[in-house]
Amino acid sequence: MYPCFFSGKILPGTLRCAVAIAFMVIGRAVAQEIVLFEEHFDDDDWSSRGWYDGPDMVLDRVNRVGDSGGSAVFTWPAQGATTANSKGARVKFDPVEGFTMSCYMKFSDNWEWTGLGWHPHLNLFMTNKNGDFDGPAHTHLTLYVEVVDGVPKLLVQDGQNIDQSRVGENLVGITENRSVAGGNGDPDGHGGSAYLYNGYYRNNKYWSADTIFFGDEQGSYYKNDWHKVVAHFQLNSIIDGIGVANGVLQLWVDDSLLIDHHDVMFRTGQNPGMKIDQYLLLPYYGPGVPHSQSFWIDEIKIIRDEQELPAVPPPVQSFLLFEENFDDADWASRGWYDGPGMVVDPGAGAGDSGGATVFNWLAQGDKSPGASGGRKLLDAAQGLTVSYDIKFSDNWSFAVDSLFPPALFWFVTGEDGQWANPVTSRLTVFLDHLDGGINIGMRDILNIDTLRLGEDLTGETENRAVAGGNGNSDSHRAIYFTRAGDEALFNLKHLKSDTVYFRDDQGGYYKGDWHHVESHFQLNTIVDGKGVANGVARSKFDGKLVMDYSDVMYRTGQYPDMKFNQLMLLPYLPGGAPQPQSLWIDNLLIEKEERELLVPQQLSCDFNGDGSSNILDVLGMVLLGRANPDANVLDRDGDGAYSLLDVLALLRDIVEGKCN
Repeated sequence: MYPCFFSGKILPGTLRCAVAIAFMVIGRAVAQEIVLFEEHFDDDDWSSRGWYDGPDMVLDRVNRVGDSGGSAVFTWPAQGATTANSKGARVKFDPVEGFTMSCYMKFSDNWEWTGLGWHPHLNLFMTNKNGDFDGPAHTHLTLYVEVVDGVPKLLVQDGQNIDQSRVGENLVGITENRSVAGGNGDPDGHGGSAYLYNGYYRNNKYWSADTIFFGDEQGSYYKNDWHKVVAHFQLNSIIDGIGVANGVLQLWVDDSLLIDHHDVMFRTGQNPGMKIDQYLLLPYYGPGVPHSQSFWIDEIKIIRDEQELPAVPPPVQSFLLFEENFDDADWASRGWYDGPGMVVDPGAGAGDSGGATVFNWLAQGDKSPGASGGRKLLDAAQGLTVSYDIKFSDNWSFAVDSLFPPALFWFVTGEDGQWANPVTSRLTVFLDHLDGGINIGMRDILNIDTLRLGEDLTGETENRAVAGGNGNSDSHRAIYFTRAGDEALFNLKHLKSDTVYFRDDQGGYYKGDWHHVESHFQLNTIVDGKGVANGVARSKFDGKLVMDYSDVMYRTGQYPDMKFNQLMLLPYLPGGAPQPQSLWIDNLLIEKEERELLVPQQLSCDFNGDGSSNILDVLGMVLLGRANPDANVLDRDGDGAYSLLDVLALLRDIVEGKCN
């Protein structure tokens, strides 16, 4: 018996044990990550490391990261300067479709931004569709990693792909001979714009973090401290000659994920062989600096990071289920029931709306507002998109870090009936703004197997809860608890946006202004009587994607026909209002939005022929590799060759339950 394998189950320590066994059998070291380029700024022998195009970076031996020998400092010498006295350069590397770049950056304590929403440019990448000295602003594709007005940002340009004769036309779906970053339509829903420059059009599309991470005040986000910046780009797929919007871009600062999109179009079918092969360190402050100021960069590393992207699902099936503009109080005519008591505020509508509904909490401690909400039956749907406009009184106080979110909209399924209790049900999905975020929560209290409370029943039975009480069926935190005073059992799974979007300070996120919220949720798939964790939870704030999950478990195999069929507009503050306060809602729109969800492929991991998947299969794979290293089944990581990386990939698949 192997010391890390008992009763067919993988126990703690198995990963270390299996790796050790694999080392002993194969007798070789684990293959290292593929580094495309690395720069520590220890010396100025630039050409030895592949720099070209006149590198003349200035080394700073004092301001450096850790044990680094130095950093590169770029100083703009005087007011109005656009380029620094330290000249950057370019590096070519092996062409890749995906890469991850990391570096450390900081700015002088007197650094001032443009205040214009653009510049300075810092780190750039280009592709094999351009020459060694082309661009960078007008190319077939340029990627930017930069900081604008203190906010980390990613940007894309592909001006050379613009059909200059059809600027302003939407060519998406008409031709692949078009741009993706603006000028010929928006192929991925992330916007983009075109602008005239020296008689022809350029373009850009950008993604920004939501918070200043290089700020003026000392603390965690101080601009004069070193911050680690990591960016990942993966070019989208080309299928049957057509570009598919499944490209990836991500940005981390100090290990916090700030930008994360997996639906980006970088290239169309006119450039199927496009790959990234050039890095440019060319700091440039277009409008001219306000005074002498400096920027430092250190420990640059670029690694190959290519992924097999999922195919895009079929088109969404969508149609309107319900619309409420709150222009009048004739609720029954629009199907509201359960004593709807919404109050119409005729002077407070969003935009050109004739009115809005207002909910007033009249006194401290009130849980429900003075006006009651109502219910509305809907045509049954497995996926819903709910959009609405909302604003809060300027004295509004959000509940912070509460297990009891202040819910606004509740959606229950046909299993719970016309008069369902939204708190105790077979499934309730609710939308809320806990902590000022854009959140989607769920409960399935009636599904808890109370006789086995606290046990993880995942994989053992489908007769279990998924939001807490019987284990966690997906990667999202699920909890259960009893409410003090009545000992009632509750559970909760709460999917939250990444930051606060309704804020106290005047500006783009001010809670007292109207904002547009859109949330989409779709039930997960049931395959062979078992729930698959591929449900969707997605939210937007003022058109910006702020939460996007496609790995949620809403239901198990005990409810294969479950569908949503009821809306409840019942604003409720479980902890009570801290003072009299109000919120307004307008332009409520509910659409049935369903798509065919991707089902994670179950892989065959049985390399020893015993009909199960465990550590013995890792050894079976190693033995097969020694006997027949060219066997196709051995290439688990898809790099075209068998190595210890394939053994580790197999072990990972077994541990993560991806094997059939």
